Amino acid sequence: MAEGNSIQARIRAVSQMTFTDEEGCPRQFTWRTIQTWYSRYKQHGVTVMQNKPRSDKGKVRKVPLEDVAEAAAAPAAPVMPTIMMAAKYVIPLLGVVLLFLFVIKPLMNAVTAPEPSLQQQITLPQTVAEIQKTIAIPEKSSHEQLVDWAKKNPKDATNLIKGWLEEK
Repeated sequence: MAEGNSIQARIRAVSQMTFTDEEGCPRQFTWRTIQTWYSRYKQHGVTVMQNKPRSDKGKVRKVPLEDVAEAAAAPAAPVMPTIMMAAKYVIPLLGVVLLFLFVIKPLMNAVTAPEPSLQQQITLPQTVAEIQKTIAIPEKSSHEQLVDWAKKNPKDATNLIKGWLEEK
């Protein structure tokens, strides 16, 4: 008996074993195959494990040449009526969708849009001087610009001062 505490463990243990078939070739079955055999045995008994004779034994399985020629000569089903029937429903549907997207939806947005309040409206400057005031950048004094440059470039500032001292 195979090792394991459950049926599933025993099936997995048996799937690891190698068996020799009638021709002497080694075979190994997957656990799923053994599980299928076991479940069929539990449902139908030993008789299900025996090979059954083929039901089509002795019958011709090829299609006769006459049947092939007859199928090739048969007219194909017309495609145009199917396309026309589909177009009969698709074209009006497409028209309704386009009407909604390009006419009804913009109208609804225009009707339901809130009116802008007076506080939200932006007033534009009236004169050129007012426009220049709005875009003018406040200038720093030359002293502030020099301090900013020295903070950004301390090595260059040190070299500049050394050069001044050496000139004197």
